[in-house]
Amino acid sequence: MARLPDPIDLQAQVKRLSSEVAEYRHAYETTARDRDRLLLELDQLREFAADNETVNAGALAPRAVEGRLKLRSMFFVTMPKSGTLYLMKLFTLGLGLRYMHISLNGFPSDSLDLSKAKAACSGNCFSMAHLDSSATNLQMLDHFFGRFVVHLRDPRQALWSWFHHVEKLFEQGRYEDLLRVAPMIPCGYLEWPFVRKFEWQIANHLPSLVQWTKDWLRIHEGQNHKILLCDYEALASDIPSYVDRVLDHFSVPHSEFAQPSIEKSEEVHFRSGDPNEWRENLSQPLVDCANAAVPNCLLEYMNWRR
Repeated sequence: MARLPDPIDLQAQVKRLSSEVAEYRHAYETTARDRDRLLLELDQLREFAADNETVNAGALAPRAVEGRLKLRSMFFVTMPKSGTLYLMKLFTLGLGLRYMHISLNGFPSDSLDLSKAKAACSGNCFSMAHLDSSATNLQMLDHFFGRFVVHLRDPRQALWSWFHHVEKLFEQGRYEDLLRVAPMIPCGYLEWPFVRKFEWQIANHLPSLVQWTKDWLRIHEGQNHKILLCDYEALASDIPSYVDRVLDHFSVPHSEFAQPSIEKSEEVHFRSGDPNEWRENLSQPLVDCANAAVPNCLLEYMNWRR
């Protein structure tokens, strides 16, 4: 007569196999996440390479690639969610400039990379970043570029666009990108209802946008640096006039620029472009809360309505 297995031995085997299955599942999930992250990075690298291949060729600029006039390198300090990618394409394609990224990508504090800034200032280059107005950043901007643009946006509308950008980063599994932005999104944020999320953004991100803007306006008012002050609203309402101001600031003949055709799509992080979108989509209590966070002096200086 066959001897039945010892129940204790069977339980031990089941426990061991369950543990092994859990380890394999964890390893699979970790590998899958790493695969998805690497695929996303590869797509971004391909997109970046394609952009640079286009702008380096000067395909849309009226200048010949060989023997063309060497232009002063341009640098833009931009507020997050103020049309940064659109501006990059507008001037790289329109002037046939090479794009170079030369900062560390933080906010509300960001720093220039010394060696990259040195390379970018040699001419026929375009760079931009969400730099803060620190003494070291100003020193390098003055030394390497001589002059630059500070491009602003109504912080309340910038917050509305940032809110949707955060949602998209979570959807794409790119939440670690937010580690470069302080304060960090809290745990459980994704499960919060809309109102609680936006209240947190008003209390935490909007003050950073306001202070960042005030700091740059103070630097501009000091008139110790060659700064052209621009804003999203002027860009959205009259692109040719905006471009002409920038070209004059960098002493670029207007004939060197050819208006490129840029599709306003997710590729350049474009959603609607309406400067009053935040006001029309938020409840009155949230509108009042956002308004209270922006001082009158800032609104009056930039002609942004309450």
